[in-house]
Amino acid sequence: MKLSVVIPFFDDRHEADSMVRAVQQSLSQPIEMEFLLMDLHEEPSLPAIKNRASNQAGGEFVLFLFPGIFPLSGSIEKLLARLEEDPALAAVAGRWCNARGKLEVGYNVRRFPTVTALILDILLLNKLFPRNRVTRAYKMHDFDHNRAVYVQHANDCVLMLRRSAILRHTFNESYAPGWFDQVEFCKSLSEADARILFEPGAEFVSNERVPLISRMVEQQYAEYRRAEFLYVRNHFGILPAAIARAALVIGMLVRMGFSIVLPATARRSLLSTLRSYVDDDYVRNLRGAYWRVFKNSLRGHL
Repeated sequence: MKLSVVIPFFDDRHEADSMVRAVQQSLSQPIEMEFLLMDLHEEPSLPAIKNRASNQAGGEFVLFLFPGIFPLSGSIEKLLARLEEDPALAAVAGRWCNARGKLEVGYNVRRFPTVTALILDILLLNKLFPRNRVTRAYKMHDFDHNRAVYVQHANDCVLMLRRSAILRHTFNESYAPGWFDQVEFCKSLSEADARILFEPGAEFVSNERVPLISRMVEQQYAEYRRAEFLYVRNHFGILPAAIARAALVIGMLVRMGFSIVLPATARRSLLSTLRSYVDDDYVRNLRGAYWRVFKNSLRGHL
């Protein structure tokens, strides 16, 4: 088997089925492949799904493709060709835009996070001051996304890997529901001198829906913030983790104030101005979760 396409789904099986058709229609030539549609209700997290799918996969290469991100013609062949041509490559990422055709700068690829970058995110200062030097470096606003380049961290919503690399490094399932597992996975590849390539010629376009990981985080917000804290503690130490916990206290107060005190029209305007990937309903639904994270952070129960 040449390629295994792993499509996790959370709240919409039909969306995952549409991805199978989209992949097949995007091919300019037949590829021996299989599709693994993985129900996130059967596993505790995205990292667990990715590990289980990789163990079940029969392909030499594995493509993680999240529902709602559709390949354009020839894109999957381009990812596959890169891996076949260069044995030193462990993974190759495609280039994806939103439904309006705007490139997802900051979400396609990133550098490994620093403590400062994560704290700016927690405090929402990255949104208020998006041109700050730390955020621009972390989210790679400083390079041409139209050229191929080796990267530190590629978002695994559109990522093709050698199956052998996944089995060797695996995804850390303690970072549920997801995201920080992929950061650590890429870091593990980097430490083993295994390269990740960003290939802008492999183009994908997402639909208008809130991304899969965001839909999961909405229901597992406290777990997501705990995973973030664990990543800081595991990779930076106890003192930075204590600073991150204090930032979480402040950050949750800011979010509660935003979601409760501000009028709905003001919230919607700010979300639009800040180019948020979630809407007002999403933010309001998280009020209880913000309160839980605030209490857990204050008490040191992360």
